[in-house]
Amino acid sequence: MNLTVARNAGLLAGLTVGLFVTGPSAGLRAQENQDLAQLVAQVDPSVVTIAISDKSLGSGFVVDERGLVLTNYHVIEGAKEAAVIFPDKSRFKVEGFVSIEPKKDLALLRIQPGTKRLQALRIADQPPSKGEKVYAFGAPLGLSGSISDGIVAALRAGEDVRDTLKKLTNRDLYTEILDYDVDAQWVQTTAPISPGNSGGPLVNARGEVVGINTWVNALGQNLNFALSATHIKPMIAAAGDAIQPLTALPKPRPDRVDEPRGDGKKTLALWNRLNELKAELTKKVAAQDKKVKENSVPVGTGARGIRPKLNRMASARREQAKAYSDYANEIKSMELEGTDPDFALMAIAEADLSQRLAAVYQDFATVIAADAAEGVAVAEHNLRVLGSKLTSLRSAEDVLRIALSKRYGLKFPSFEAALKEGGKAGSNAETDSAATADRSAPRLWTDRTGQFQVRAKYVGLDNGKVQLEKADGTVISVPLERLSEEDQKFVTADNRVE
Repeated sequence: MNLTVARNAGLLAGLTVGLFVTGPSAGLRAQENQDLAQLVAQVDPSVVTIAISDKSLGSGFVVDERGLVLTNYHVIEGAKEAAVIFPDKSRFKVEGFVSIEPKKDLALLRIQPGTKRLQALRIADQPPSKGEKVYAFGAPLGLSGSISDGIVAALRAGEDVRDTLKKLTNRDLYTEILDYDVDAQWVQTTAPISPGNSGGPLVNARGEVVGINTWVNALGQNLNFALSATHIKPMIAAAGDAIQPLTALPKPRPDRVDEPRGDGKKTLALWNRLNELKAELTKKVAAQDKKVKENSVPVGTGARGIRPKLNRMASARREQAKAYSDYANEIKSMELEGTDPDFALMAIAEADLSQRLAAVYQDFATVIAADAAEGVAVAEHNLRVLGSKLTSLRSAEDVLRIALSKRYGLKFPSFEAALKEGGKAGSNAETDSAATADRSAPRLWTDRTGQFQVRAKYVGLDNGKVQLEKADGTVISVPLERLSEEDQKFVTADNRVE
């Protein structure tokens, strides 16, 4: 199960198909942008970054103007000291905690704000409605002041979440790994939550807190969970005024998700084999994409003389369908017994998605051969949808790679590294082209601790800061020295940095 809190990552294969909808009118978009700007101005001053050390960051928010800050318990678990940092860069030492509820992942911290005037966020009186617009505030990858939006996908009881995870994995991950009470209430949201967002507020359009960003199933498409705000008011009311030092926190719970649960060497061998197969698939698909571009003609016009090119385009799409189908069958033939369960689930998800892509490419070939414009539009739409799923899966695989490396003390190479090595081993135009194209493709960027990740395209390097473009077009800037060694090598490859 790909359950990501501040430290943990595992895996679950859960793939769904989404739909695109027509966007709002220009006037409505302008009003929405104005409303969002007002919301940010209202909420942002109360959202904080919680620094446990130079290596660990989380989020939180002010719930009392006298200096009470709420966050996830796992953010401060095991901490001896911590600091709260506001958007204006003002920094305050955490004096201690006044209440903790580990099995609901809540911690109420106390700071002494001095002359700084704090603004407490209002806690919603009622749970949000399904489909309601919500916004996640926090500091993913330590990038304070970040915001993502989405809707409430569902309201779920802890017992229901536990039962679902048990059915999918045959393990009680809800209590074994997440260690949550079954009476906890959860807001499932499509607002993206990343490591570092933990403890930040999930707010509605009125700026009221409806949840606390807590954990995510990173393999699923936007399966993010915030603890319902219905647990906040009772906790604050029962907290009292006594302050306990952070050194009085319970001993950290065992990080059981990183315990070996399979044959590490066998898992690594199959991981490398999967990367080899994936590299071969990438080259085959890229070669056929090139043929499609070389023979590109409008479909559905019935114009004279284009039939040969239509046939070549259809043939290229059929070859791509075959490539994905062969890839899926190769994965299905792998002997997964005895490997790490998270890797086995990831491999199953990879095969499932590849089989779906094979079906879409085959449909693509059929409608091109029939010169059917409407059919091509549907095929292109379905391809975009599955392409989004593929991006999500690649992000989950990168998170799993880091977890497996720590779990078994072995180096699990990234797909990008495998693709580059493949280019060295078989120097040809196709391989070189694939490796070059991959530099501009989205990838998972990780900090040196391995705790914070963000999926983005590499844009460039400016004054020692790496410019990254997220899927929504937002460009963020991260100091090069804060990135993992592998990411630094990626940036400085091919003499791009003097």
